[in-house]
Amino acid sequence: MREAEPAGPGIAERLGIGPATRVRVVGTPAPGLLPRITVAPAQATPDASPADVVLAWLRAGEPASERLADAAAGLAVAGVVWVCFPVHGQPGALAEHEVLAAAAAAGLVDTGVARLGATHVAVRLVRRRHGLAAGAHPPQTS
Repeated sequence: MREAEPAGPGIAERLGIGPATRVRVVGTPAPGLLPRITVAPAQATPDASPADVVLAWLRAGEPASERLADAAAGLAVAGVVWVCFPVHGQPGALAEHEVLAAAAAAGLVDTGVARLGATHVAVRLVRRRHGLAAGAHPPQTS
């Protein structure tokens, strides 16, 4: 049974994936979700190429810190990592604070969240700006 997709823009659009986006997948995608996220197979980048978007799939019991460090290493300068994981009540579910702790260890900070359907969610991560400590915010300018 195909899970219901939230109303509004498609999953790829919500994740910032368009026809020219270079996408890299890390981990094992949830069955049925990856084809609905990526736009075209030609977008897949080899491990050595920088990616605009890295889709990092996580489940409970998997090495989150190592997987996110690998994802960050494959990012283009302005790239983003979307950490995709099952929600509470699903097999392999993770709590968001577990993902955020692993992200911090990999030098990444969260900047958003997107539902991938009824069973999965994705947290958007970017590289921490140099000179900012974990949890610090840049000074506000007027």
